Amino acid sequence: MITRRLCFVLLSLLMASPTWAQSTVAIVPGCPTEADGSLSLLQWQRVVWGWFLWASGSVDQVLVSGNAVANPYGEAETMAAGLRALGMPDRDILVEPQALHTDENIAYALRMLPADAKVVVASHRLQAPGGCEMVRAWSTRECTTSILDFSLVMPRIRAGLPTVRGQVQEGWVPLAERERRIAEQLGVPRRPSSLVVYARGSLMRMVGKSVPPTLLPPIQ
Repeated sequence: MITRRLCFVLLSLLMASPTWAQSTVAIVPGCPTEADGSLSLLQWQRVVWGWFLWASGSVDQVLVSGNAVANPYGEAETMAAGLRALGMPDRDILVEPQALHTDENIAYALRMLPADAKVVVASHRLQAPGGCEMVRAWSTRECTTSILDFSLVMPRIRAGLPTVRGQVQEGWVPLAERERRIAEQLGVPRRPSSLVVYARGSLMRMVGKSVPPTLLPPIQ
């Protein structure tokens, strides 16, 4: 009887261990820094919202996604620096540095996450719902839309934020040339305008035929 009880207790402890728990990750898509590499207001809004979700226990980790798109400063790395400046530990920050567009934010992020992770797409109202639609279309994961709450974010921003500035990405080239090179490397047609991509993507999701963008190999 003692042995059975002991086994039951040990099994209960194992099942309660964080290793067994299903994690929840917030995907926070990037957007451009200021011209000098400092976090822009839009970036700070998303960073503070991601931090708030983490600090409140709503998510276990925050994944920031984005290459250096509009200027030579990497969006994901700079936003990750903002999260660290707010007190988030590195173990809870995931960085996806390859995406150039919202659909790529989602596709590259999904490739990084554990298969059983629950997903929250955390961003502005015009972006978060569509991001979650992509998650559901391209995976079997649960996804929750988390629309940025300005009533919580802006008071924190107005209270003052640390100075955060990203580093210049070596070998940076403008977006149009990068997209040409990527299409050539992958052997696929060059990406149409985002307006065309997202309109077509919405229609394809409606009929259950949406496919994610072709991705570059992971950075080693």
